[in-house]
Amino acid sequence: MFFKTMRISIGFNFEGTLVLPVQYNEIIQGFIYRNLDESLANWLHNHGIIYEKRRFKFFTFSRLMGKYRIRKDGMIEFSPPVELQIASINERMIESLVENLLKREYHELSSNICQLIKIEVKKTPEYSKRKIVRALSPITIYSTFTTKNGRRKTYYYSPFEADWEKQIVMNLVRKAKALGIN
Repeated sequence: MFFKTMRISIGFNFEGTLVLPVQYNEIIQGFIYRNLDESLANWLHNHGIIYEKRRFKFFTFSRLMGKYRIRKDGMIEFSPPVELQIASINERMIESLVENLLKREYHELSSNICQLIKIEVKKTPEYSKRKIVRALSPITIYSTFTTKNGRRKTYYYSPFEADWEKQIVMNLVRKAKALGIN
């Protein structure tokens, strides 16, 4: 079984600047969920594909791409235009997102009003045995442990640790198994 990744690029324009907290991933994630059909958004957010104790959503998104500056107050200020890339193996999710984005010319990111200026379907890259990839958003690898006193603790791996690569491979294997690939 082969799963094809659908990738889209969404462009936004806005007047003045687009101001967001430096840690704005949750805002982008919320924007994506709000622009899906309600039943799909609820299923994806609350369930996804379950494997063992994990829930996989099978979509990813980039940081906003464009000119920006980090302000002293901890906010990031973008100049127009900006671009957001989203990828998923869930074709229905991408189709729902595109359909709902096209219904309105203007969209809200946090309290910023943005005008949709493009939606572009990106070509699926050719895959080979070995490939160097560039991540468009940070890769977070962590493990959750129970301490001796019964408290849960999350450990975040550094890319410079040997276990970082091992954890990525284990995560990919879990995702493949969740999709029924052995």
